[in-house]
Amino acid sequence: MLFQTESGSLYQVDTEGKRIRRIVGSTPTTRIGHGDWRHYASIHPEEIIIGAPVLIVWGVDPNDPQRLQTTLTSHVVNFPPESQDN
Repeated sequence: MLFQTESGSLYQVDTEGKRIRRIVGSTPTTRIGHGDWRHYASIHPEEIIIGAPVLIVWGVDPNDPQRLQTTLTSHVVNFPPESQDN
């Protein structure tokens, strides 16, 4: 599944494999980077919807087990069609 955010970032999600990658983005993020698949613990909402941000939970912070490592995207604006290359 592909989704694009209002900041222009384009993400590809593999829900069966619990992994995500950012295909297009203006700046690299510390958690996602650019183009590389990363495994995640959970995504919220489980069914991604237009108009809402996506919370990606990576897991427990190794430096502080009381905290989770997360990324919050900007709001989803559309679901581009998947190409045969993905």
